[in-house]
Amino acid sequence: MLLSLAVLYVYGYRLKQRQAACPFYKVWHGDEEIIQIRLSGVVSIQKGQRKVFGYISSCDEMEQDIWKFHVRLRRHGGILCFRYAAQSLQQLSADGSVLHTYR
Repeated sequence: MLLSLAVLYVYGYRLKQRQAACPFYKVWHGDEEIIQIRLSGVVSIQKGQRKVFGYISSCDEMEQDIWKFHVRLRRHGGILCFRYAAQSLQQLSADGSVLHTYR
């Protein structure tokens, strides 16, 4: 039992470190979509009644407080690119232009 508590403590501590290091773990609202990014790396995208799940496949800090990460969708197999900067989340196209902005 003591070992289980120690494991839970270490796991919780690491999640807090990850949250402090990457501030984009939260719920983001766009015009039509809601994106939820969890500490585990699981991403859910909801548009109306339809919900799609994926996970963060790569994450890089480009500059201080500017993050770029890719989300691989589970059923569709597609990859979405996002950039976090200045308290907003932006979905990027293949050429780097902004498709959607979330707050």
